[in-house]
Amino acid sequence: MKDMLSSVSSRELAEWMAYEKVAGPVGSVHGDEILAAIHEQLGFIAHLLGAAHFSDESHPNPIPAPERYPRPHELALRAPSKKRNRDSGEVEEE
Repeated sequence: MKDMLSSVSSRELAEWMAYEKVAGPVGSVHGDEILAAIHEQLGFIAHLLGAAHFSDESHPNPIPAPERYPRPHELALRAPSKKRNRDSGEVEEE
């Protein structure tokens, strides 16, 4: 922490604090959020391009409508719990 404070001006530190207050903490979680948003945008663009090319009734859009991409913190909530059967050793979902 001492090294960081000696190498960063108080103005730059205040700017980073303001940025984190608005955009959230900088780190792997922030990067994962940005990647999920990019994934959603690419899916939406692909869907729009498919709709522009395949616009008549005889040729429906081959690109599915985009869905919200789950965030890392949501994946842990959605994952079913698994349990190993003591007798057979197989993994079973609860």
